[in-house]
Amino acid sequence: LYYPAYWWHHTLQLETPSISYTGALVGVEADRSDLGADRKPHTRFYADLQEKCAKCWRKGVKERQCEDISLKWAGAAPPPLRVVCDEYLPKCLQLWSEHAKALHGGAQKSEL
Repeated sequence: LYYPAYWWHHTLQLETPSISYTGALVGVEADRSDLGADRKPHTRFYADLQEKCAKCWRKGVKERQCEDISLKWAGAAPPPLRVVCDEYLPKCLQLWSEHAKALHGGAQKSEL
């Protein structure tokens, strides 16, 4: 299914845990010079999500540290769940990295 970037939606999950994303291409693993020091799309995507997580969750603090704007504005994405930040994203990064290596055997060509 296609959803425009930053468009919040509800999806019936057939397996647990599940994760979704918008506005990013993970799995198109050619190195990209426009992403900064780490040229792999999946690691840049992971770093972006971890930045969002860092705004909401602090080690040793149980309460979320960011506002849930989805309560004020329909269609806005809610903050990430702590379990997504702490457990699921690192597991996803590992799977994405394995997938990228399998696609290119470790040597990747530049896309740009």
